[in-house]
Amino acid sequence: MIDLNKFYQDYEANPLQAKIGLVQKAIAELHKAVQDNYYRFEDLAHLNYSEVTEWLDWPDFQDGGLFEQCIDAAANAVLLAMDYKPQHRV
Repeated sequence: MIDLNKFYQDYEANPLQAKIGLVQKAIAELHKAVQDNYYRFEDLAHLNYSEVTEWLDWPDFQDGGLFEQCIDAAANAVLLAMDYKPQHRV
């Protein structure tokens, strides 16, 4: 499990860098999940946060807070990097 005391010390010292570090870790894990066919691109829009926080060894606060926001940002980055275009339906 992530050392929350150290994380929040780092976060207080440099919030942007701390967030970027979380997003980078989540990007790597979500990209791996897509490459291993565990998740499809479409699944990145409807993530199971409990599952992803477990992979990342992060707390599962289920509060829509910082950790979930970083997972969302990572999912969007993976979609953009892999040039995923959702099908538009009329």
